Amino acid sequence: AVCAFVFFVLVVGTIGMAAAPALKRMNSDLQQMQRAQDQASAQLNNSTRAFQSLTSVNAPVLSSFRLPPTRPRPQFDAAQAAEEERARTREAVRQAERQRDAINAKQQRIEQLQKSIDWYDKQAQEMRLRGGDASVFTKQSEELLRQKWNLQR
Repeated sequence: AVCAFVFFVLVVGTIGMAAAPALKRMNSDLQQMQRAQDQASAQLNNSTRAFQSLTSVNAPVLSSFRLPPTRPRPQFDAAQAAEEERARTREAVRQAERQRDAINAKQQRIEQLQKSIDWYDKQAQEMRLRGGDASVFTKQSEELLRQKWNLQR
């Protein structure tokens, strides 16, 4: 009975030791996916807020471009009116989607610039630690920072 118990403990221990790295890797992957999901959710919320602010800011401007109402023609029926309303709605949705895509593209470009800025700053810091001249990295970082600020305006 003691031999069977020792054998069982050794087998379970071996399986546990073999599975531990895989469990750690799986846990880190899960945490990374959760962070990515949180970032995507935050980006979606930011894009939604930006879109809403654009539409609320542009609402008075857009209302000034509306055509005055026209009198319905006698041969004009309800089916035509409904189709025209659907067409206007589709066009408004397309325009909103274009604006959203432009906002998303701008946000992605800003994120890319920030990653590049961080990389150049890190390279400059490492160059300074080695006693070298970091001015090339610093100049590139400053240029990217100017581009980022111009996009954010």
